[in-house]
Amino acid sequence: MAANKRQLRQRVLARRDGLSPKERQEKSHQVVTRLLAMPEVQGAKVLMVYASMGSEVDTTELVNWAWRQGKRVAFPLTVPRTKELLAVPVVGWEQLSPGTFGVREPDLREGQIPGQEIDAVIVPALAFDPRGYRIGYGAGYYDRFLPKVTGSKIGIAFKEQLLPMVPGEVHDVPVDWVVTDQETILCRRGSDIG
Repeated sequence: MAANKRQLRQRVLARRDGLSPKERQEKSHQVVTRLLAMPEVQGAKVLMVYASMGSEVDTTELVNWAWRQGKRVAFPLTVPRTKELLAVPVVGWEQLSPGTFGVREPDLREGQIPGQEIDAVIVPALAFDPRGYRIGYGAGYYDRFLPKVTGSKIGIAFKEQLLPMVPGEVHDVPVDWVVTDQETILCRRGSDIG
């Protein structure tokens, strides 16, 4: 299983990295357009979004929209000592600085938002399948965090990151939706983990 996931990570990352900056920008805009059409995002009072890096779907447009709408926006803060992910409210990009893994993160001095207060969380991954299962970056932070979130769990990715099936394990928490530049997928329930 671990070797299979490692190979899938490498393959999908190569696909994502293979997109030109212009393609990534256009596709990111299409993903955000689809997100803004969702009642789960439009109606969210508290939205958790990650700060994109590298070849990930760019979340800048989504975050700026949410702030303009007066939404409470939380960003993930990783705590390596406890392997925990915390949702920290942020009101401007200047509150983020490189943290664990080089990802822009907030400072815990801003406090944290409990998972049950998050209306929608935007979830990154290297790959998703239509059931909502994901292959993350391997550290398991979101796997431990997502069970605490009672709101909508929305995975975002480029269509190149959508696979027919990713290997799942019993502890994996699938997302409710997967949004790509090409489609918005309500994840099927009741599928066996494969």
